Amino acid sequence: MREILSDCGIEPAPEVVADLCVYLRELDDWNRKTNLTGLRSVRDMALKHIGDTLVLAEILPAVGRTLLDIGTGAGAPGLVLKLLRPELDVVLVDAARKKISFLHSVIALTGARGVWAEHGRARRNWRPAHFPAPGFDIVVSQAVGTLSGFAKLAEPMLASGGVAIAMKGPRGEEELKTQKLILAGQGWQVAVVRARLPVLGHARLLVCLRRGEGDREV
Repeated sequence: MREILSDCGIEPAPEVVADLCVYLRELDDWNRKTNLTGLRSVRDMALKHIGDTLVLAEILPAVGRTLLDIGTGAGAPGLVLKLLRPELDVVLVDAARKKISFLHSVIALTGARGVWAEHGRARRNWRPAHFPAPGFDIVVSQAVGTLSGFAKLAEPMLASGGVAIAMKGPRGEEELKTQKLILAGQGWQVAVVRARLPVLGHARLLVCLRRGEGDREV
């Protein structure tokens, strides 16, 4: 984990490292009893879950305070991001109860505050129980559904000026080609961020959506 953080030029406080270690140990322990992730080694969990979250953390708007993670799974990126950025208020949503139970366990063990794990399935006319009155500054989702489908789920959750970020792998490039016009037709401004996973160097594609016209690439 220190190798991953160092590769991103991050020198975290000791308590952040300790909390991330708790997360990885718990994930490994739970994963041996009930399937939470297809990753089987702690090293792979660190490289993937923490690595993906660090890629996201680098592009988050500095003014963002509240974040919703739709389909959080084993807590990446939402819970990992909360451990890295304690000042964020984070809501984690997943349809699998066992994953929510795991998240509750890690939250309790780390003593993290300002983070809530909720069982539910994001859909139209649905809101999480912990919904900030203005909406969320940031809505994220990792490889959940199509870009246009994610945009429809995220739109009613966003505060004015908020951003929705879809985290994709290399296959996201092809999807972006087919979905870009659909998103523009729905009134979204599209910003594309291409990045590499720390240590491994695997390609990542982050599609950032805001209400507006036109698109740009970063």
